[in-house]
Amino acid sequence: MKAKPILITGGLAFAMLLLTTWPAQAQPMNDRLGRFQKFVNGEIPVKQGLMLRTLSNANGKVLNREWWRFGCQDDTWYVERVVPDTNNPLKFVSAAWGTVCGASTTRYWSISDQNIHLVDRDKAVSSGPESFGEFSRSLLSSGLALGLPRRHGALEFDEIEWNGLAFTTTVGSKWDKRGTILATMVITGKLALGENGLPISAECPGAGQLPASSVTYEYGQTNKGIPSIFVEKITDHTYRYEFLSLTLGRNDLVGPDGYVPSMFGDMKIKRDVTVWTNSYSYSVINGKLQPNFGITLYEPGKIRPWHRRFIIASCTFAVVAIILGLWYWRSKARS
Repeated sequence: MKAKPILITGGLAFAMLLLTTWPAQAQPMNDRLGRFQKFVNGEIPVKQGLMLRTLSNANGKVLNREWWRFGCQDDTWYVERVVPDTNNPLKFVSAAWGTVCGASTTRYWSISDQNIHLVDRDKAVSSGPESFGEFSRSLLSSGLALGLPRRHGALEFDEIEWNGLAFTTTVGSKWDKRGTILATMVITGKLALGENGLPISAECPGAGQLPASSVTYEYGQTNKGIPSIFVEKITDHTYRYEFLSLTLGRNDLVGPDGYVPSMFGDMKIKRDVTVWTNSYSYSVINGKLQPNFGITLYEPGKIRPWHRRFIIASCTFAVVAIILGLWYWRSKARS
């Protein structure tokens, strides 16, 4: 007769165990979701990726297309804006207006034509490379964030905090006319999973001037857990992102880990190097670091190159002015 209470008690205990463990089992935590979340925060290194972003209006009219090649690993990154080759649309070449931009743990840099611009990280704010790289940095950040809102323009990419399917992120909430962030807010959104355990959509609330948005995801056969296409809808505009190629992992780089300026561009051409600070920029001339303006490092008593160029230009202008004056005087005299 005492067995019944024991059975009842055991049954209740088992039922309570199921109730207490069921929510934990039902939590959609899996390797695929974890891979998605790590990629968003740059924890999965990218050897090289090629991305296309297409902007359309509510009527489906394409307003803009942007392609970029990028890499991100070992606290370094680079972005190069590219376009399809006119002779071979499957091949991508550097955009005529584009600049290769990148950063490491110690310095920012950009490459335009044959000029390399370098600046130490503690001097990066408002420097040439930091300014040149702002748009490229926003492209990289938006691509890695997989459509989830994140503040752009900062020297570092802000991480998104995860709590299961919920995510918390800092976003810009107010801008001036030039696009400079005047205020930020913290918002919380949420992912939705499909039957295969992969995120299929995300809902993101608005904040101040930032409107609410939604994202949908599509997956290919490779890079499981990383969507091959994601579409972000904001009010009456749609941003479609597509990874045309994506190779994950680290490059086997010699010397400092990550990407360095010498990896990019045609190494046959002569490179001019400009080093920036918050106050001055310097160029490497004949093996010496020379300021582009301000106090010079040239030896006293010698004509400086910019003085020589100024003198030549002034003399040329004076000669041309004299010739034109004489011509005008003679034409007036004849009339």
